[in-house]
Amino acid sequence: MMLNCSRPTDAIIFHVGAGIRISDLTVTAAQRLDEVSRQRCPSLDLLYIRVSRQCTTGELLNVSLSFEREIEGDKLDGFYMAKYKDKNRALRYMASTHMEPVSARKAFPCFDEPEMKATFDLEVIRDWRYKSLFNMPLARTVPDTRCSHLTNQSGCHRDIFQTSVVMSTYLVAYAVLPMDYVSLQKVVKTSRGSIQVGIWAPSSSQNQLDFAMSVTEKVLPYFEDLFNLSYPLPKLDMIGVPQFAAGAMENWGLIIYRFSTLLYDPNYTTTIDKQTIAEVISHEIAHQWFGNIVTMKWWDELWLNEAFAVFTQYIGVDAFKPGWSMMDRCYVEFVASALQTDSLLHSHPIIVPGLSDPNEIESMFDDISYFKGSALIRMLDAATLKRGLIIYLNRFAWRNAASSDLFAAFSEAYMLENGDSGPHANSPVRNLTRVMDTWTTQVNYPLVTVRIRGNKLHFRQERFLLVPNATSIWKSNQTSRFGFRWIVPIWYVTDRISEPRWVWMDLEEEKTIELDHQPKFVKINFNQTGLYRCSYEQSNWRELIRLSR
Repeated sequence: MMLNCSRPTDAIIFHVGAGIRISDLTVTAAQRLDEVSRQRCPSLDLLYIRVSRQCTTGELLNVSLSFEREIEGDKLDGFYMAKYKDKNRALRYMASTHMEPVSARKAFPCFDEPEMKATFDLEVIRDWRYKSLFNMPLARTVPDTRCSHLTNQSGCHRDIFQTSVVMSTYLVAYAVLPMDYVSLQKVVKTSRGSIQVGIWAPSSSQNQLDFAMSVTEKVLPYFEDLFNLSYPLPKLDMIGVPQFAAGAMENWGLIIYRFSTLLYDPNYTTTIDKQTIAEVISHEIAHQWFGNIVTMKWWDELWLNEAFAVFTQYIGVDAFKPGWSMMDRCYVEFVASALQTDSLLHSHPIIVPGLSDPNEIESMFDDISYFKGSALIRMLDAATLKRGLIIYLNRFAWRNAASSDLFAAFSEAYMLENGDSGPHANSPVRNLTRVMDTWTTQVNYPLVTVRIRGNKLHFRQERFLLVPNATSIWKSNQTSRFGFRWIVPIWYVTDRISEPRWVWMDLEEEKTIELDHQPKFVKINFNQTGLYRCSYEQSNWRELIRLSR
């Protein structure tokens, strides 16, 4: 590991998983630094090393070490082994990785934090009957004798890969596959160049790779144009593996899937499973921008990766198959899920500061990060959303970003689209950070009740809980700096207003507006764009029910 000393210190701290045994550790700068002490912290997977003197600011350190780790098959994280039966029912073994969120440390010693980006070099020594893949293309293969004792053949090979782009440790991926694995290869043309795409699976599934390729060759160029930012790697491989802890993982240039989320058999795969495969592929390709090119600073803002991948997966599949009406499914598939999950007192905010324990980090991969975050994105108008994403991705490419960076990009996009006019002139949307803070740092969401009084509409917001009198052991769910009030955009129509109009509740418990007519009914949250529930008087409900018949 090559390190830059940013401030004087005699301590080096990095992550080492419990199953890793380290030997031959040296630290050198202009000259060797003697190791004074070494201590492990098992609960946080940390190794503390003290050396004989402090490094100076700007000094380059080289930490060199040897380590060993047994490859396991019972835990599907880090670098692990899996098995399957080939078309002849013979047992085959392979090995692959799953590093997200904090399992790179189980595969190799590293600085296992998303903000600690680095380049990675990989060499794989393998038996001749296997092949290997990495995030980057293979540079060359040379003979090697170090594993010849394991085989009757003298066929040991060392695969040397190109140095990776700068990336976070959780995106590092590699796999060692038996020769039974085959691939469908295609050069995908984009408006910005070409990308070598490979879809990999056991030979028994060779006829099930075409659909994944058809999705990829449509969605990958589409996202390049949508985000106005090129996919930066020369290749993109996708592997189906027999055992995998997630549906798929967006490793840069080497996406890993369960068989069921990659392989499509037209004779057996159901229509809904076909759509799911397309969604998962689109989701993982979207991550090549959201998460890979631009990464959240810490796991407490995981939604910056996952919510945008969820939202844009629908956009990608809609471009692939417009007839599937994917954008109409958004409400059912993630808005309704978010409303259900986040109506519980034991829910949590989208942003949860103070995460450090690996189990706490793992718990962030839930409906709140994925679906509530996506529902918030859906609240933005299409023009501001598209322009804001282009600003955000291009401004923070190859770096880490925070939620405030995203909101600033959207505020800038709104001003570029509308100037000082537009439908939200003099509204809270001009400071989107302030608006979104009420949605990302508070648990739950509002119930907005509207009543008609003559030519006036009276709005009231309150915290919605499925069980109103529930109690929680979590203090963070009992108090809020906003008093469980939100900055709520309210779209409304009446019997005489057919085009939705806007009103904002700016942390107000109640708000009254005056119309130029006395409405027979009012309908708020038109098209369920806002992440809140609505309630009306009985007479208003009856009129809405009558009109829906």
